[in-house]
Amino acid sequence: MDANGRQISVKMTSGLLGSKGDISVLNEKFHVGGEYIDEYSWATVDTKEQSLVIYYNDEEMVVREIKRFDYEIEETVHDLADLFKSARSTMY
Repeated sequence: MDANGRQISVKMTSGLLGSKGDISVLNEKFHVGGEYIDEYSWATVDTKEQSLVIYYNDEEMVVREIKRFDYEIEETVHDLADLFKSARSTMY
């Protein structure tokens, strides 16, 4: 979460789902489902919710969440807003 209380998400991977309906993120496979084989999708790690979310564009190009997995981040998640704020203030 940043200094304004917003959720931080990191896009991890994108591409077509494999022939078994799996997506690979950081050398881990996640089963999304056979109905999404050959669909373009992307995975996002939600650091606030500690989850991995899979999205795709449907036939009308509407972004849809198709699967959510628990994804515990074993490292401490740091708020970097103050670090970047001070770096920006010294640039000008």
